[in-house]
Amino acid sequence: MAVWELVKPLIADMRRVWPRPQDEHFFNRVLDLGCGSGRFIPFLLSIANEYVGVDHADQAIKVADTRFGCPETTFFQAVISDLPRELGKFDLIWSCAAMQHVVDPADFERACDQLADRAHGDGAFLLLHENSTPAQLGRNHCQPRSPHLYMALLKKTGWANFLVRSGVRDGDDTYSIIAAVLR
Repeated sequence: MAVWELVKPLIADMRRVWPRPQDEHFFNRVLDLGCGSGRFIPFLLSIANEYVGVDHADQAIKVADTRFGCPETTFFQAVISDLPRELGKFDLIWSCAAMQHVVDPADFERACDQLADRAHGDGAFLLLHENSTPAQLGRNHCQPRSPHLYMALLKKTGWANFLVRSGVRDGDDTYSIIAAVLR
């Protein structure tokens, strides 16, 4: 089952918990942190009017733009802990297995601070964290973090009303999914 299929029930919960104008798309603008080659663009454009992808790897951005470039998509090369101001504000910030690549604790806290600054006043954050062993994460230059640590850091910067789903399986991978709204 595709990761976005696992997220759909949480999006339905988000609609109930965080009322927003109901139209074809639940969100106007979505920011995809660590977009890579664009794996989630079709899903994210099904729930948002405009997509902005950010990745540190220039080659990944080029692939995503080649595969999914259209008037509704924009791409930036940047690291999560140093997002460009010109990105603007977003209704949804999405991160699938990207925040765990921010290894340095100071960079991670800076990234959490910036996310609140990049969200509209009622913006939402949807974080999918791959639950791998520390040894597996270390091979991929990743930092293991618990949902509780993510929530504690996000709460410090104004995120609240957390919805958490742990142990969500996608093939051999297991994810924790954390949703929050900026208040």
